[in-house]
Amino acid sequence: MKKMATALAAPVRTLFGFAELAARWNVSKDTLRLAAEAGHMKTVYLGGRRLIPITEVTRVESEGLGRGRKRGWKKRAG
Repeated sequence: MKKMATALAAPVRTLFGFAELAARWNVSKDTLRLAAEAGHMKTVYLGGRRLIPITEVTRVESEGLGRGRKRGWKKRAG
């Protein structure tokens, strides 16, 4: 019997650090931290590190920072 080679799929990144995204978006780490503190971007804690999920990365890349993520923010009717 011949063994078939199995192709291993590359792991999908689901969490990103502040330094990595700061370099990717050409902003400072402090800018990202302030945006997260203001509620413009969701973060998660894993092993004592604060990380940004891929869902937030794609949302920010398509919509930009500061688009209605603040808690209690409501759009005015009319």
